[in-house]
Amino acid sequence: MASVVMMSFQSCGKDKKDEPKAKLPNEISGVITTDESLEDASVYAVPDNGESLLGEAKITGKKFNLKFKSPADKDLVEIGMKQEINISDRSAKVLTLKGLFITKGKNKFIGTLLCSDTNPTTKDIKEKNTIDFIYVDRPFKITGTVKDDNKEFVYNLDFKKGWNTLILHVVYKNNKAVKVERKSVSSIPSNYKWYLELQEND
Repeated sequence: MASVVMMSFQSCGKDKKDEPKAKLPNEISGVITTDESLEDASVYAVPDNGESLLGEAKITGKKFNLKFKSPADKDLVEIGMKQEINISDRSAKVLTLKGLFITKGKNKFIGTLLCSDTNPTTKDIKEKNTIDFIYVDRPFKITGTVKDDNKEFVYNLDFKKGWNTLILHVVYKNNKAVKVERKSVSSIPSNYKWYLELQEND
């Protein structure tokens, strides 16, 4: 599970109804913060493994509501984490998201939908938190700390069967990630926003 090992997620006066929502276990909604026109746009949940989409939704104005689908058993993968990490059930299988991708018109990819406490355009940040989603086939836990490539990876994950919401907390030093922590949460914090991270043009 490479995407889990190296996992590879201010209200500004808005009403609470505009805050990001994770209607556990399988639904997300919110208002996308962007100056980009999202007319005729849709968001798609694309898996790391398998060819079937895990959800799709039309964007109305800048609002969306997406329901995650349960993946096929054949698309689930085993956990491939180091022995230093405590995993309560190493026979558990999972499926992570490659991303929430936004397209316009006839499937023209324009960028990725992110839920974070930090605008993706912010420079020279010290730390940031981003929401991630993962599907698991049974309840289990992942805990522990490991160092790899001069980074510290910390896990505090308590999964329920089905879709789960995680916070990915990254600490930076000299613009390089030095600590990456993942923890389970029951809901998206109210100060997080949905952002459109535009595709970089060559």
